[in-house]
Amino acid sequence: MPHSSMSTPTFTVSIQPERSALLAGHGQSIHALVRIQAPAAPAAHQQRQPLNLALVIDRSGSMSGTPLREARRCVQMILRSLQPTDSVAVVSFDDEVTVDIPHQVVGSQAEKLCHVVDNIHSGGSTALYDGWHAGVGQALQGPKGTALSRVLLLSDGGANRGLADPEEIANRVAAMAQAGVSTSTYGLGSGFNEHLMIGMGRAGRGNHYYGATAEDLEDPFREEFDLLRALHARGLRLHLQAPEGVKVEVLNGYTQDPERGAYCLPDLPYGGEAWALVKLTVPAALVPTIEASPSMLLEATVTGVDLETQPLPPQSGWLSLASLPAAAYGVLVEDELVASRRSELRAADLQERAQAAARNRDWRLVDKLLAEALREAENNPWLKGVVESLQRYAAMRQEEAMSKEAMYGAQRMRSRIAAQDEQVGVYASHQEADQASYLRRKLEQGKRMGRPPQP
Repeated sequence: MPHSSMSTPTFTVSIQPERSALLAGHGQSIHALVRIQAPAAPAAHQQRQPLNLALVIDRSGSMSGTPLREARRCVQMILRSLQPTDSVAVVSFDDEVTVDIPHQVVGSQAEKLCHVVDNIHSGGSTALYDGWHAGVGQALQGPKGTALSRVLLLSDGGANRGLADPEEIANRVAAMAQAGVSTSTYGLGSGFNEHLMIGMGRAGRGNHYYGATAEDLEDPFREEFDLLRALHARGLRLHLQAPEGVKVEVLNGYTQDPERGAYCLPDLPYGGEAWALVKLTVPAALVPTIEASPSMLLEATVTGVDLETQPLPPQSGWLSLASLPAAAYGVLVEDELVASRRSELRAADLQERAQAAARNRDWRLVDKLLAEALREAENNPWLKGVVESLQRYAAMRQEEAMSKEAMYGAQRMRSRIAAQDEQVGVYASHQEADQASYLRRKLEQGKRMGRPPQP
C-alpha cells in the first residue's frame, strides 16, 4: 500500500531574519527568509503513490536525427524506471497527433513499450497544443485522486499549427492543472519558444526545463522523474499575516491564489526546502524609540496536501524582533543565508532584464546588467559561476543561447528547491553531483551536469 501522511511527519515552517533586531525609533525595510522543510524520506518510501504520466514528444521535421533519437531514449529511460503499478501513455505529434501507446498500467510491459517508442519517426510541422491536449486526454483516463497525473511535453519549436497563442494555451494548461493533470515542459535547442514553454510549466503547476543539445535532455528528464518519486507534499500555499501598517512583499515572483491571496509554492520533496524571501517595510510608528522586547512582525502559515490529495495539517512560523539602539544594532551581523538568497533574486532580476536586452540586440546593456549581476554574486561561488557562463554567451553575441539560459536560470533561482544544509560560500561540481538531482545547483540549466560550461 502507498505510504500514508498520517504515519509520517509533516513539513516545518520557520522564518529567518537578515538581522536579529530592529533599529529603535526608525522606519526600515528588512528581509526575512521563510523556510519550508520536509522530513527525510521514511524507510517505506519505496512504496510510493503510483504515477500517471503522459509523455508527449514533438516528432516534427526539425527533430529528425539525433534530437528525436535522444528524445526516444529519455522516454525509454522513464518507462524502464516506472513501477508495475504506474500508468503511462505516449503521444507524438507533428502537424498530426498519434497516440503511440494508449493509456495503460505498466505491469510487466516496460520493455515492450520501449520497442513501440523506437518506431516514432520525424514528420512535418508543429501542432504543439494539439499534442499536449491529446496527452491530457490520455492522462485523464488514469485513476482519480489516487495517483500523481502529469503530462511531460518535449518540443524543439514553436506552436505553428492549431492553437498558437501563448496566453490562451497557458489558460487551458492552468485549467487542466486545476482538474488534476499538471504539466511539465522540456525545450530543446535554440528554436523553441521559451516564453511559451516556461509559461506552460508555470501555469501547469509542473516544471520547465531545456537542453541545449539532445544529449543534454537526460538531466532534466531524470530530475523530473526523481522529483516525482520523492514528493512529500503538493499544492503548497503560503499565507502571510503582519500587523496593520507593516507592508509585506514576496520577492520570488510566486503566483498568488486569486481567491485567497496565498502564494503558490513549488511541490516539496522529502529532504528538500521550499523558500520565500519576504521584504517587510516597518513604519517608524511601530518601532519603539528605545530598547524594547520582541514584537511580532510576521506569521507565515503553509497549507498543502499529500500525494493522496488529503489535507496536511497547516504549519506556521513566526518572526518577532526586539528593538535596539544604534550602537547595539550596528554590531549585528547580517545572516549569510538570507543575504545569499537576496543576492540570488537580485541576480535573477538582472538576468531577466539582460534576456530582454539580448532579444533587442542591445549588447552594451546586456554587458552592463551582467556586470552588475556579477557584483551581486561576489560572496556566492555558485551564483558567480552562473553569471560568468552568461557572460561567455554574451561575449560571443549568441542571442538564442544567451536568451534561453538567462531566462531558465532566472526562473530556477526564483523557485528552486534547496538542500536544507546548503552551504552558501562553498561550491564544487562533484559535491553537487552527490545531491539528489532536483537539489543540484547547476552552472547552466541547458547543459548536462558534468559537461564544462561552453558556448
